[in-house]
Amino acid sequence: MDLVFLGTCVAFSKRILRVVEQEFAGLDVRRFDSVDAMASTASAGGRPARLLILDEALGADLLARRQAYRDAAGSADLVFAYRRPEAAQELLDAGQNRPCYRTIKLLPMNRQLDTWLSVLRLLLHGETYVPPELLPATEPAVVAAVVPSRQPVSPADGVLTQRELDVVELVARGQSNKAIAAELKLSEHTVKLHLHNIITKLGVYNRTGAARWYISQGVPAAEPLQLLS
Repeated sequence: MDLVFLGTCVAFSKRILRVVEQEFAGLDVRRFDSVDAMASTASAGGRPARLLILDEALGADLLARRQAYRDAAGSADLVFAYRRPEAAQELLDAGQNRPCYRTIKLLPMNRQLDTWLSVLRLLLHGETYVPPELLPATEPAVVAAVVPSRQPVSPADGVLTQRELDVVELVARGQSNKAIAAELKLSEHTVKLHLHNIITKLGVYNRTGAARWYISQGVPAAEPLQLLS
């Protein structure tokens, strides 16, 4: 089982399963009503799951019986599929007190199909998606800083790739995703994916935090910068 959905047929319809199978040819896609149903019917010797995606209706059960879900997932990533941001926020709040919940990834279900599939592809590749609606609100701030003229800092201990550094430099300059995509000759979608990776790797909450990290690297003076959230 490469990809397992946990939830009712209303939460994960046959159409959703068919679309996923067509988009990711070769994946074994299955659905179970609950983690107990999965444990009792899973066939021995099959391929291990890569993602175990559970519906938000199972959120309370996950918080009460996390070990049962972790055992069922094995080496797979646990993914919480939500429609209501407050359901995902409850899980994030639990992670503040119990680090074990911080490894659970998020999959918003209220997205256009092409966007939803892009997020799912990102998760299948082991990456993390940071839904914008769950980023903490930050008051706009103006920060006096200096950045180089197209001479980004070197990767700090391999934290970011050179391309990610290119992106975060332009973020620090206040460029929009569209402007960054044009300058780096990338698609806006690719820029968004780079930003999600940057935010995750740096352990910050949003693009402002990423820009502050870039500025903190001791870049040589070149030109003043206004950093806005």
